[in-house]
Amino acid sequence: MRNPYLAPERRSSHIAYASASSEEAAKIDGEAFPQIIGEPVGGPPQLPAGESITGYPTDNAAQVDLGEGKRAVLESLEPIAVERRCPTVPGDSTTTAIM
Repeated sequence: MRNPYLAPERRSSHIAYASASSEEAAKIDGEAFPQIIGEPVGGPPQLPAGESITGYPTDNAAQVDLGEGKRAVLESLEPIAVERRCPTVPGDSTTTAIM
C-alpha cells in the first residue's frame, strides 16, 4: 500500500532520475543497493576461494567441499540445479528451454 505522505518524495525522485541513461541508472542503483546489484540471480551460489560444489543431490541442494576435509550441504528454496538428459548441472538463469 502506498503511503500518501511519501508522494512528494516519489514525485521528486521520479523527476530527478527521469533523464538518467541506462548506464547512469545502473550506477545509481548500484550505489543505493550495493548488496543486491551485481549479484547473480539463480544458479549455484558463489562460494569463497577454496570451496567447491561436488554434486547436486536434488535440484534445490548442493554438496560442498569446504576444503581441509570438511563438507557441507546447501539447501535453497529456489532450484540451484536443473536436470537435463545428461547429469544434473548448475542452474542457468538464461536458459529458456524446458526439458
